[in-house]
Amino acid sequence: MVSPFSHPPGAADIITFANEHFRSNFIDVNVDKSNFINELTSREKFHYIFLTTRLGYDYKFLEKFLTKDGVIVDAVEPELRTDDYGVIGRFFLGSYVRCRKAVALLFRTNVDWGGPHLCHLVLERLAGFVNDETLKTVVDRVYTPNEVERALEHICSEKSIGSTIITFR
Repeated sequence: MVSPFSHPPGAADIITFANEHFRSNFIDVNVDKSNFINELTSREKFHYIFLTTRLGYDYKFLEKFLTKDGVIVDAVEPELRTDDYGVIGRFFLGSYVRCRKAVALLFRTNVDWGGPHLCHLVLERLAGFVNDETLKTVVDRVYTPNEVERALEHICSEKSIGSTIITFR
């Protein structure tokens, strides 16, 4: 299925799976037996492959479907160890966070959690693709601050394309 907004950003060919069988056909099963491999092999090699869904397997095999200078862009943050903590682990983690924040407040400093800020890294990488005109940006809708309710309604609708940013100045 090719989305109607896929070609304006500069893509010549898009493979998307957006149906109720996506999980069983692509994420949870053996990739070699899925329709996804058939879709990839039936096309020319790709310059870019964007991963926007968390996968349960190593996606490095996709490199064989890239051109010589092709790039895989992983836009999904990896799972954190804390995602699997139980009730007791979350209690101790919450206590630790509150203590660190209290100490930072006491000494008037900012808490450095020491983790990677992957969201910024991915956005900077995508911004580089836009700046060198590899990708084109698409503005879906523009709302003024007094149209906040309409903007939020649009964001929650199925007609919304990608991420939406609302700023107030």
